Amino acid sequence: MRKLKLPVLLLLTGILNAYGQNDLLEPFYKYLIGEAQPDTGWYLPVYNDSSWLTGNGTIGYGDIVFNPYFTDLATGSAPDLNTVGDTLIQTIIPDASSIYIRYLFTLNAGDTAGMSGLSLDVYFDDGFIAYLNGAEFARINMGRKGDPVDHTTLADRSHESQIAAGDPFPVPGYFINKTFLKNHLLNDTNVIAIELHNDSLAGSDLFLKSELFTCYADTNYDPILDFWSGPVGGVTASVRAKACIEIDSSHLPLILIETDEFGIPFSHEEVIAHMKVIDQGPLIVNHPADTNYAYDGRIRIEVRGGSSSYFPKQSFNIETQHEDGTNYNTSLLGMPEENDWKLIGPISDRSLIRHTLTYELGRQQGRWEPRSKFCELILNGEYLGLYVLIEKIKPDANRLDISRLSETDIYGDELSGGYIFWKMRNFPPIIYYPSENKIQDEQGDYITQFTERYFQLLFSNDWLDPQKGYRNYINTSSFIDYLIINELAFDHDKYSQSTYMYKDRNDKDSMIFFGPLWDYNYAYGNTNETMATDKWRFDLYSYPQLRRYFQDTLLVHEFAEEWHNQRMDFLQTDSIYNLIDSLTLHIHEARMRDSMVWQAYSTVNVYFANDTTNEYSQIIHNLKDWIERRVTWMDTHIDSIYYPLHIYPEDLAEPPALSSFSAYPNPFRSELFLMMNDPINGKIRLELRDPSGRLMQLLETSGAEDNSNCGIHWELMETIPPGSYFLSVWNEHEYIGTIPVFREIQ
Repeated sequence: MRKLKLPVLLLLTGILNAYGQNDLLEPFYKYLIGEAQPDTGWYLPVYNDSSWLTGNGTIGYGDIVFNPYFTDLATGSAPDLNTVGDTLIQTIIPDASSIYIRYLFTLNAGDTAGMSGLSLDVYFDDGFIAYLNGAEFARINMGRKGDPVDHTTLADRSHESQIAAGDPFPVPGYFINKTFLKNHLLNDTNVIAIELHNDSLAGSDLFLKSELFTCYADTNYDPILDFWSGPVGGVTASVRAKACIEIDSSHLPLILIETDEFGIPFSHEEVIAHMKVIDQGPLIVNHPADTNYAYDGRIRIEVRGGSSSYFPKQSFNIETQHEDGTNYNTSLLGMPEENDWKLIGPISDRSLIRHTLTYELGRQQGRWEPRSKFCELILNGEYLGLYVLIEKIKPDANRLDISRLSETDIYGDELSGGYIFWKMRNFPPIIYYPSENKIQDEQGDYITQFTERYFQLLFSNDWLDPQKGYRNYINTSSFIDYLIINELAFDHDKYSQSTYMYKDRNDKDSMIFFGPLWDYNYAYGNTNETMATDKWRFDLYSYPQLRRYFQDTLLVHEFAEEWHNQRMDFLQTDSIYNLIDSLTLHIHEARMRDSMVWQAYSTVNVYFANDTTNEYSQIIHNLKDWIERRVTWMDTHIDSIYYPLHIYPEDLAEPPALSSFSAYPNPFRSELFLMMNDPINGKIRLELRDPSGRLMQLLETSGAEDNSNCGIHWELMETIPPGSYFLSVWNEHEYIGTIPVFREIQ
């Protein structure tokens, strides 16, 4: 057995120990090497296993081969497997094609109060079947339930254990719900039996690590910290679990993805895979065994998202490719040909429709918004539930129809567009297109200088001038439409993250447009922050440029008039309800299956989502109720929006900033620089909080003692995960302000 250097071993030990939770399985188990078929009933509680061998901890043989994409998180370098360390296999066996293992545990029916079920965490290589007191509850890479299996049966595919795959956030748990426990749990000693199978008779390795944890209902789940806080507080159980569910047919398209034995690394690390799409067309049922594929070819795939990349139900970026690795434009699920796609797995949005609902409302405004189609995903033979295939926002004749920039477009009109970006005052623009690895210096300088000039104008006394004012820079119709949908949805990220502007070439259209719409899992009352229906989203968290626009009384009138027009059309309350009903009817069967796969999360608060009920009908009722209250409030208050016009003193060369401090870089990685617009004496307190209000890091420091601006350098803890945050500043006991910041993946 090769050895691991210490930092890698510590990382993997953290995975195996599941944050110190109590494993219900007894430390020693019985095992039989699969040289012959075990006796009938080997998986039952009453069975004489005295002739079996005794093991402890991990079991198997061979080298643990690390995913080539895995790097040691402590040093950023690939592990040296020849360095001296400790072995990860505690019970080493001879080469074998299968092993049979019996784990004992005691859990009486009376001990299940407050539980939602159990999670059997299995780190395996290559396939297994698991039984509770003789009843099968999980089967991975071993055909379908009921298929005959003996000691010579090989696994369907190669599967390196999650440890070898190097995934620091695996989903090793297989959920056993309370109904199953009620039918099969004994008020005595119970047995978890596992048969582990190799992918070949001469397989180079075989590995199993098993742990059994209690899962509690009605708790708070944090996918980033990887635990539930139970009824009495503290760490109680691992919840990175899914149930093993089989799918026979679907009215939705099926997407089948096969990777190599290492799976898809965490995170934003692209690998090559193979994808098949089964889409027989409307009203025709699709089956996993169908071979008339709408797509059958190579893809490049990666785990996508910031905080959502930590969720057990992950989302993916997909690029369709020719076999030589070049882009392959193709139509998927009836959407126009392209090669870049997003495969989104909603889990924090229990309605499962917030994305699709919002994009459809935007399209009814006459704008291009990402098309989306519901589908069901099978990844490496495992059914993972309901997903949404969505077009990536990018320049394309069939998507966002603006010019594409090439590496040679660095002069004249060719340099002037198209760009996709977001800009907040006092921050450099976040440039989404061209991408970071393709944008030229001239292009980055152009859009940065262009947006800076625009914002200088916006905060000048000439901003309303008919000849040179802000309306000569932005398409106000797009801005109003964008505001209408975002104020209706009241998403917690908007105007700071997942927010877009775009600009085409000057010889086509020199205006800044707002949009497209993107990412609405936490909209329509799905967080504590967005439960309120009686506020304007643009008025929160120091968005000075948005409030500046509303100092233009003509724009306020246009915004209100267009809102009323759309409310009489597709934004009528009944029209929105009908759209919701049609979406929920469309996904009904798939949604039921999805709830079974991810039933471990059916009674908990996922991250800071607000939907906590287990009844889907109540989830939809709550969604409609929130929308009704929201549109009613907007109807009542939209005609009374008023912000006094700010006039700057004529003796100032430049107007002062409306916010009293700024922070950069934003997005940040490991550090932030805070700049105060005015010097501050005395102590300064910095607070970094997540969107739920939880304090992530605190800094107290002294202010400047001279007349220069106050600059503060702040090193952020590595344990703060990627995602959106709010940075608040206090001087002694005086509140200075709050701005949104974003930590990107390092």
